[in-house]
Amino acid sequence: MNDVRERFAKVLAAASGEVAREQFATREWLSPGSLSLEIRGVGPITMPVSEATAEAIRKVSVPAPFGWRDQTLHDDSVRHTWEVARSRVKLPLRQWKLALREPLARIRESLGLPAGCELVPTLDKVLLYERGQFFRAHQDSERSDDMVASLVVLLPSQYTGGALSVSHKGETHTFKRT
Repeated sequence: MNDVRERFAKVLAAASGEVAREQFATREWLSPGSLSLEIRGVGPITMPVSEATAEAIRKVSVPAPFGWRDQTLHDDSVRHTWEVARSRVKLPLRQWKLALREPLARIRESLGLPAGCELVPTLDKVLLYERGQFFRAHQDSERSDDMVASLVVLLPSQYTGGALSVSHKGETHTFKRT
């Protein structure tokens, strides 16, 4: 699927006379008040996420599994974090759509996708990483035939440290949060 996206971007660049320089990872910022969510059993999540709220989220979470081939596994040496069931999460979709419209347009452009292509985010899961938790390097599973990327939304919180590393064709971008 990535090969199709890459070829399409190159064809478009050639047609416009430009040389496309696609990125495979990018970062966007939103104001802390632009997004909200609610978790059943916790209530509305206020930003920044406090230690008390994180603890309440952990109490309604389960150890996060990971997929390997056709199996769903639990192994804390591979993935050690908490997952909130999608059924517990309520998003004000209009608010999220409005807040993400411009960042998604910039992401689309930086990925080298055509202007007519609309990126439509879907919530897969909510994860909570506590001190020392991690997910080893892996390749995200495609959740649909038209999936072109994974969108990671980090909520403002009272923590330091942590990083997200994204690799593609031998190149790595690391996004640090301090």
